Amino acid sequence: MSKLCKRAGLPHLGPHALRHTAATMAYALGVDWKQIQAMLGHTMLSTTMDIYVDMVDIVHKDAASKLDGWFPAEDVEAEDGGTADAEGA
Repeated sequence: MSKLCKRAGLPHLGPHALRHTAATMAYALGVDWKQIQAMLGHTMLSTTMDIYVDMVDIVHKDAASKLDGWFPAEDVEAEDGGTADAEGA
């Protein structure tokens, strides 16, 4: 493995680093936690979540975007010059 990494101009990556990367990328692509757990062969989901998966910025942005969809933007200014009332309030 070291020779391959060296020829590719990469630092040495051992099996643990590759498993970590695979788990992180799978999570970033939306793969379910339980599927990642099975892929890595862990008996405890906490092992997968706590050790092998890094929270990446893309995942955070995706989560924020999905949550934002639950709260549609409303027009803040009503035509009468006041503020828009929330529906059902």
